[in-house]
This record gives sequence, structure tokens and C-alpha cells, in this order.
Amino acid sequence: MPLESFRVEAELTLDEKIAEGHHREVFRADPYVWKILMPYRVKRRAGRTVRLPLQAYIEQKHGIEDFNLHELENYRRLDPHIPDGLRGSFNPVHWAGRYQGHSVSLSDLVLNDDGSIARPLAQAGVILDEKFWSALDEMEVFLTRCKMFLIGINRENLLVQNKNGVQLPVIVDYKWMGREAFPYQFWLRYETCLKQKLHRKFQRLRATRLQV
Repeated sequence: MPLESFRVEAELTLDEKIAEGHHREVFRADPYVWKILMPYRVKRRAGRTVRLPLQAYIEQKHGIEDFNLHELENYRRLDPHIPDGLRGSFNPVHWAGRYQGHSVSLSDLVLNDDGSIARPLAQAGVILDEKFWSALDEMEVFLTRCKMFLIGINRENLLVQNKNGVQLPVIVDYKWMGREAFPYQFWLRYETCLKQKLHRKFQRLRATRLQV
């Protein structure tokens, strides 16, 4: 379905939480998932636990007014360039905005052939399928060539999907590197530094291949 013609028809349900990150919680809503911005970010300051309003924290640190819209815009920049052979490795973001009082985004629920939810690489154990690692190499080449430097290339945001007898890597996070993501790392304004950082992220994923 073209992104422009997508309409929100799923009910915003918070019954089954399937994941949680630093900024968002993920809830199942077949055949989609809701990613909902948390209201607070918990920080430790001077030995005390402080709850900071998350949206205000993101705006102050990153200059991003709506975290989910920011990611949707990034995915839309990426989507037209995804090769057919890698299409299944980039989970689409269909919609984002304010919905029923929440800042949310709506993506596909990534399922395995047996109907179970695809788990992150961090929980998948040893991956022996050579096609998984070949696809990972192709993803790095593609993202580097197109100068699309994603920050979410890590073991928690890369899902392992068992589909048609093959294990596939699936990216589900489209936050961009650069000065917005790392405002104090001024060197990320340079393309060479972005390429190096992206390569290091893929190298950390490949390192899990050796872990037993």
C-alpha cells in the first residue's frame, strides 16, 4: 500500500506490550504495532532518581518536536531507494502523529512463519543461516551508498524473522545519526565520520556471529 494512501484504521490498544526502548513502548495491534512515546524519561542526578517529561527532554536535547513524525519522515526518505531484494528487511512505518492523546507511530507486526513474533537479535541466540549475514552485508552497502546513516543498527532494534525457511534481518528503527541524535559529537557533521560510525554498528552485529 502506498504510504500516501494509508489511513489509520487500527484501534489504539495497550493490552499487549511486546517491547520497550529508551523512548517508546511497543504494543501489538494485529496486523500492526503501535510505538508510543513514553511520558517520562528516568534519569539519575546527584544520587536521586528524576522523572523528566520525555517530549520536553527530546526537544531540548535533539531539537525534535515530534519523535514519531521525525522517524516517519526518515523512513519516507529511505523507502523509494530500498532495493527489491532488501524490501523485506526494512519494516515500513505507515503513519505517525497524535492519536487518542498519544504521540504514536504505526508499523507492521513482524511475524515468523509459525505466527510467533520475530525477536531481536539480542534474544535470538546464534544465527547460523548464511543468508542472514549476507543480507546484513547488503544492507550496510545500501545504506552507505545512499548516505542513509541509521542510528538504530543494534542488537535490540534488528529483528530476526524466520520466513520461508530463511532467517532475515529486519530493521524496525529509523532514527538518523548526526547532530540531532548526538548533539555533542560535532564530528558527525562530516560524512566520513558517519560512515565509520555506521560501519562500527554493523561490525558489532557481526560480532554476535561468533558468540555461542
